[in-house]
Amino acid sequence: MLAELTFKFQNILDHKGFGVALTGLAIVFTSLALITMAIAAMPKLLAALEGFLPPERDHHGAPAAKSSDDAAVAVAIGFAMHTRLNSKDRRG
Repeated sequence: MLAELTFKFQNILDHKGFGVALTGLAIVFTSLALITMAIAAMPKLLAALEGFLPPERDHHGAPAAKSSDDAAVAVAIGFAMHTRLNSKDRRG
């Protein structure tokens, strides 16, 4: 069975291997070029559609005031993580 599988350059030429490979390369290149052009055209397309789309509304509330005790919160989180990791190490 394995003796039948011979890889020769002539087999590639006989079965049009290079033509199939070049066709595949052309298809992939064309597809990637079209995707690139679509991405490049997207800002212009969105700018043209801006007049037809409704304006954006803010659905979120006002941003929360930044807490002055961020350092204390970070220390508490670090302590909790440290305690949890140490308790797992002791168990197993």
